[in-house]
Amino acid sequence: HLLSIPRDTRVSIDGYGKQKINHAYAYGGVALLEKTVEDLLDTSVDYFIKTDFKGFEQLIDRLGGISLDVEKRMYYPKEGINLKPGLQKLDGHDALAYVRFRSDGLGDIGRIERQQHFIQAAKEQFLTLDNLIKAPQLIGNFRDCIETNMPVSGMLRVANALKGASPDQFQTHILPGRPQTINGLSYWVAKDDEMRELVALIRGK
Repeated sequence: HLLSIPRDTRVSIDGYGKQKINHAYAYGGVALLEKTVEDLLDTSVDYFIKTDFKGFEQLIDRLGGISLDVEKRMYYPKEGINLKPGLQKLDGHDALAYVRFRSDGLGDIGRIERQQHFIQAAKEQFLTLDNLIKAPQLIGNFRDCIETNMPVSGMLRVANALKGASPDQFQTHILPGRPQTINGLSYWVAKDDEMRELVALIRGK
């Protein structure tokens, strides 16, 4: 299961009150973001993997790019985004453009859906038997692109689990919620009951 939390989700941030969840990282880095997610979902966060734009580009380039069917014209020159529709191989720069684009009226929710589509395509293309055999060396090659507290053995377990999952077993979710304006600011407000049910499903309870 992959659960995406919109950046504008309204949460309680320890010491800062009700804020957008992306502020948690700005205020206290990974540690405060982890605590905020744990409080929101009432579940523990065991590991994190963090990257930035440069690290993401390097990661995709080292994997040789990703083939993806770009569903529409994506053009936003201010952020260097210029993609045409159709099946194509995206290098790191264009892959980053694809997962960042949100200038189509769908905003962050549309971007999350594209990010999940990208991850699904990456899973199918990169988790091959050949790559799994070389996984320890590949992970070592990626370590300068990411920051994580997950040991290599944990990454290998995840990779093997994903490789063994059929497409219908790999499920993606967006935090259940609705857009709402509060004090002049736009938020994604979680639907508590639906969120609890989803977390229980993901945890197998």
